[in-house]
Amino acid sequence: MRKKTRIGAAYASPSVFIVWLLAALLIVACGGQAGPSGAATSGESAAPARTARVVPTMPPAQFAQPTTMINPTRVAELRATPSPEREADLELGAQVYARLCSECHGPEGEGVTDKGKTLTGLAMEEADLVTLLRTGGEAGRDHLFGYDRISSEGITALHAWLRTLPAPE
Repeated sequence: MRKKTRIGAAYASPSVFIVWLLAALLIVACGGQAGPSGAATSGESAAPARTARVVPTMPPAQFAQPTTMINPTRVAELRATPSPEREADLELGAQVYARLCSECHGPEGEGVTDKGKTLTGLAMEEADLVTLLRTGGEAGRDHLFGYDRISSEGITALHAWLRTLPAPE
């Protein structure tokens, strides 16, 4: 029986054969062009180097300078200037109060013992009321009303209606 030499055994392995075959296919697929060192890989003289042509797939992005969406000066002017369309809807405010607040604060904002304090003579700003109703504030989850329960217009109307309630004597 003949002994296989180490070199012969290495070339007889199927995995080595596959690696050599893939390397040969890669060289053929690349066209035998010059490699990174400049020497031709297929034995032929190196062909002139081709330059890659870049084909744009979409136009370059053009962005405008960012602008602020809210002008604080204009917002302050609008809040300070009364206008007919900005007048609060007191009827809507009364409906919102009756639906969401009257159970704990009473039908006229007088407060209900062990449930809710009086709301007559309310000195709270509208922004504070919005914060209270959207986050619950210090009052907790009982005062947490999302956009599905009360709209921004509803809060404005509610605030205006609460401001009409007389101060306690």
